[in-house]
Amino acid sequence: MIAAVNPFDVAFARLTLGSSTLRVGLFAFLASSGALFAARADLELQPHGTRHPILVGLAAALFVALAIALIDGVLFRNFLPAPYVEFFRSTTLGQRLTYFMLRAFNENVFYRLFVFSALTFVINKAWRKKSDASARGGVWIAMVIAQTINIWLNVVALSNEPVSLEMLAY
Repeated sequence: MIAAVNPFDVAFARLTLGSSTLRVGLFAFLASSGALFAARADLELQPHGTRHPILVGLAAALFVALAIALIDGVLFRNFLPAPYVEFFRSTTLGQRLTYFMLRAFNENVFYRLFVFSALTFVINKAWRKKSDASARGGVWIAMVIAQTINIWLNVVALSNEPVSLEMLAY
């Protein structure tokens, strides 16, 4: 339903030519393909390794929210693009939470479930998974590449300002 309402992601919007029908179809394809790649790369989609996975997830979400607030509100405040800061000033907390939760859901399917899982699968196949260390290395490489693609498409490429060292660090 989210994909039908708003593409959020630049690449996703361009690939689907503004069509909500194409967005829904591509979203379903990416989600199911990502789950298949994840299974073939021995990545688990179910919580494991803890007695209280929901609490761990909530704690991680709280930690990330606090980290982003610190990064955006303090550490990189002077380097943030003016339209980004204005968005926070001109919208209510409820509007921002809705927007970012919906956007994050799509982002997780595109870049974490699909791109990350596909890259992990390909890297592990190329390395033929000779050891647990190479498998872990493949996961880390895939993680960095997937996030770099996301940031490049949705932040760097959209910026009207020249890319600075501070913006790349952000």
